[in-house]
Amino acid sequence: MPKLCRYDYHQANWETINNQLQIIDWDLYLTGPDKHKKFLNKIEEICEKNVPLKKTKSTKKPVPRERKILMRKRSRLRNKTSKLTSKHELQKVLDQIYRLEDNLKQHYDEERNNAEKKAIENIKKNPKCFYSFAKKYSNTKSTIGPLQRQNGDVVNNPIEMAEMLGQQYESVFILQEFFDKCKPDGFVKSHERQNVKREKRNGLESEVD
Repeated sequence: MPKLCRYDYHQANWETINNQLQIIDWDLYLTGPDKHKKFLNKIEEICEKNVPLKKTKSTKKPVPRERKILMRKRSRLRNKTSKLTSKHELQKVLDQIYRLEDNLKQHYDEERNNAEKKAIENIKKNPKCFYSFAKKYSNTKSTIGPLQRQNGDVVNNPIEMAEMLGQQYESVFILQEFFDKCKPDGFVKSHERQNVKREKRNGLESEVD
């Protein structure tokens, strides 16, 4: 990006800029070769003194306050380990670090679970949302896809892939709901009936012998 594009001209001190431009003897200043370069350098010099830089908007999601506190504590304890000479004290500090890391892991897991839940809720309304979630939390750095339909057709379109992933993901949850609704007593009774039949058959065989 050109250097002059870095500045926020909406916040510029235009009165001072105009005064500084007027007092320059341009005929004298722009002599010799590279006049264009000299002109731009002078403009940039004036802008640097009178125009603030643009504020870049961060696209990163802010870190929760509680997680920041845990990370600071962990950082302090890690720095402390290099100064300890006692094995006992070192182990105590390491144990504290491990506990903090467990807490941090719980925070990350909770954040991921919430994102997963939100993505599942929006599968039908916005398939792209689920595609973004799957891409973000993929274990590999490569992009998702292409995918293959049951008939062998290859799918490269992000929206179609999002719908396919959403249907597959949704089917897993439907299957899980089915198992959750099944009553364990039914399986137990069926298993007991099979045991009774097996015992009767073994009893008859022993009588024949």
